[in-house]
Amino acid sequence: MNSSGFRYSSRSIFVSVAALGMFGGMLNCQVVNTSHCAYEGSQTVCGEGLMCSKCEIDNNGCVAPDAVPVECKLEAQTSGTTNDPETTTTGPTTSTSTTDTSSDTSLPTNTEVTTIDVTDPSSTSTSTTTDPDTTATSNTTGTECDPDEGNAGCIDDMKPYCTPEGMCISCADGDCDELDPGKPVCSPGGRCVECVDSNDCSDGLFCDTDTATCKTCTMHEQCAATACNLQTGMCFPGDNVIFVENTPNGQTVKCSDLPANEGHTETMPLCRLSVALTRAMPGEPLTIKLKQGQLQQNQANPVPPGATVAIVRKDNTPVSLVRNGTEPALSVTEGSQVFVDRISAVSSPAGMTQQLFLCDGAELWLERVSVFNGKAGILARQCMLHVRRSVVFQNVSGGIDVTETTMDGMSKLWLENSYVTDNGDVFGVRASNNSFLEIVYSTIAGNTKGVNVAAISCTAIPPANMRLRNSLIASATGNFTTCNFAMPDDDLTNAKFIKDTLQSLVDAGIAQSHSEGVVKAKAGGPLKDVAIWLTGDPVHDYDALNVRPNVDGTKDYAGADVP
Repeated sequence: MNSSGFRYSSRSIFVSVAALGMFGGMLNCQVVNTSHCAYEGSQTVCGEGLMCSKCEIDNNGCVAPDAVPVECKLEAQTSGTTNDPETTTTGPTTSTSTTDTSSDTSLPTNTEVTTIDVTDPSSTSTSTTTDPDTTATSNTTGTECDPDEGNAGCIDDMKPYCTPEGMCISCADGDCDELDPGKPVCSPGGRCVECVDSNDCSDGLFCDTDTATCKTCTMHEQCAATACNLQTGMCFPGDNVIFVENTPNGQTVKCSDLPANEGHTETMPLCRLSVALTRAMPGEPLTIKLKQGQLQQNQANPVPPGATVAIVRKDNTPVSLVRNGTEPALSVTEGSQVFVDRISAVSSPAGMTQQLFLCDGAELWLERVSVFNGKAGILARQCMLHVRRSVVFQNVSGGIDVTETTMDGMSKLWLENSYVTDNGDVFGVRASNNSFLEIVYSTIAGNTKGVNVAAISCTAIPPANMRLRNSLIASATGNFTTCNFAMPDDDLTNAKFIKDTLQSLVDAGIAQSHSEGVVKAKAGGPLKDVAIWLTGDPVHDYDALNVRPNVDGTKDYAGADVP
């Protein structure tokens, strides 16, 4: 293309180097043909009668002299861009700035641009523009997160919530009902949770601080201010609590049984448990916090009909109900529901009290209790009796008696992680008439010496009245039970039947010790891997939390103890 065909407009135009092929040897464009006569260092020399034109593409730039415009003549080029480096002339100048990005493709791209002012063809300049770095991103909107993506953009644990404005915030800066519905409480960690303490839970639930969720209770400790109704899984209400400590001459605590003393403060408790029980009313669940005082709790303690009462130890000081009469230390009758935790009952002298605990037509839960030295330990008559993590021992005429006076009613015993040991010559556990025994992870040993007396005795019984699993049954006579099993015989392989006395259990290496009714299993001994833990079994043993396998089908120690 010859420049004689070029037409100028009345305004400037900008032409990229990339357009060189289209416009040929346009003014001051870089020559890339190494054979072109205007290429720096080219060996091409125009023949006779021809002249080198910087603007001509054909014939390596060699054309007739009259066809070369002044601005395209080689001698019009600035120094350093002609075939003759010694030639310097005045005329239009070109400035070029380039950056080599071939070694790093992540750098911005440089583009060389030639500017031509067509109103003055002698004026040209070349500049370099830089494209933005598309490999890097920056937030130019001032936001921290995208509300359309939820909270995903908020990576700071202390500010986990994305607002509609795109800012990450803590729950302290917002409303949990909006930030995370269903989790109304703002935790110190900046997140919305169900609860931070039990005051945040309703309907008698307690706050599991490990998960910050409201749950039903399974232990009294979970309801720190009151106690747990183990039947419903709800904590007793906090507005009906009575303190009892029989310390009338105490320096810091002085008890009073006067009607004016409501017993709602630790500094002015009631003196006697029997007085506290008179204040139990049907339909008003009552918690009694009992502490060992200077004087014993030695009276009989009847629970009013239809009452729901929890009797729990106030602190870690042992508490005993010491009876020196024939009436029970605690009697639960006529539709009452009673929960007892960490309270001992003892007869003094031994054998005087007919039954230390009596449950007749009611429901009784004994948790971590000791029952000893009575004529009989517990009598359950038309009663739902739960004995967990407890020991019934050295009662002279039997441990636990579960009976029904007629076939119309029913009594049932749940015995779990407990010991029934050394209870005379009559029975360890006895069931009669329409009674049912559910025994799991328990030790019944050393209770009888007469050959005709079974460790677990059943009389006048229905066809199936006992389930026995994961337990140790030891009898010096080898007479283990006269009950009818309510499960296939092969399930009995996960119970241990041993013809031994308490001491011979130790001598034979089955137990490591026995004391106060508690038979401690020997680590790695014959009780190991006899039991099989199933879903629904307790996860605790007699004296420790969370030591059972808690995995369905896993082998475990039989009896009440995991060494």
